[in-house]
Amino acid sequence: VSWSNGRAGVGDITALDQKTVTRRLTNGPGGLATGMRVHWDENTFAGDPLSSRGLAYDHVEVQSKLGPMPAWFVPGKSSTWVIIVHGHKVTRESTLRVMPSIHDAGYPILSVTYRNDVGAPLSPDGKSHLGASEWNDVDGAITYAQQHGASGVVLFGGSMGGAIVAETARHSAKADLIRGLILDSPVLDWRATLDAQGGTYHLPLIETRLAEQVFTWRTGFDFNDLDQVKHAADFHMPVLLFYGTKDDVVPVEPDKAFVKARPDIVTLVTVEGAGHAAGWNVNPGPYEDHLRSFLNGMPK
Repeated sequence: VSWSNGRAGVGDITALDQKTVTRRLTNGPGGLATGMRVHWDENTFAGDPLSSRGLAYDHVEVQSKLGPMPAWFVPGKSSTWVIIVHGHKVTRESTLRVMPSIHDAGYPILSVTYRNDVGAPLSPDGKSHLGASEWNDVDGAITYAQQHGASGVVLFGGSMGGAIVAETARHSAKADLIRGLILDSPVLDWRATLDAQGGTYHLPLIETRLAEQVFTWRTGFDFNDLDQVKHAADFHMPVLLFYGTKDDVVPVEPDKAFVKARPDIVTLVTVEGAGHAAGWNVNPGPYEDHLRSFLNGMPK
């Protein structure tokens, strides 16, 4: 939760009755008083790597086809970098929660922006392309890492960020530099995701299909190309995939199908009780254990 001059993490339930739920607050809830209005914020941390996580960092700019994209760079000893890509309608602040465990493992971190983010250039039509064009900006981040000493990268994407890094892995001319993918609640099949969300709002299937067709007409991109399950054979690096059992945004079926198609490279971690992209929030210790174990298997 956050308020005018502070924020606090929301922990375990300590009491429960028919009218109220009491939870433990964490991360220094100084300044919070009874009766204050607060805002529920899915970003556990706010600010920048130094102010929120105690990590020294630099503001850098990644060059893309559309121009410079702001990024945070946290130095590390490894020659393999971790590039983190946030999801739709959230910011780089959502990547702050995983930074210490990646930093402790010795990896430099590049937390990037992409087209239509605040401070980044707009796409030519000002619209999101669901990863179909945004991957070019992550491609620019790989180039930046290589130009600054990286011998390889691990791409880490949450939600639509997962779709973006998957597209990068399939389409980038620098895919041979990608040592692994970390996907948190990724959109691996936009058609299945939109159908599921339409069902949540009791929309007829024909309406979601029409929306998909409008997207294709407007952008020129095909939903079939955004179906990573159909293109599972195109992936040639280890993949760590987190999924929450309470995810009501992205359906689990494409994740399971992806694992079934590529059991040789994909490790699925199911987080009980976690909502969309909230695996770390629900159970940070085991989440970070899986993350460190995966990274320790990467070349340094």
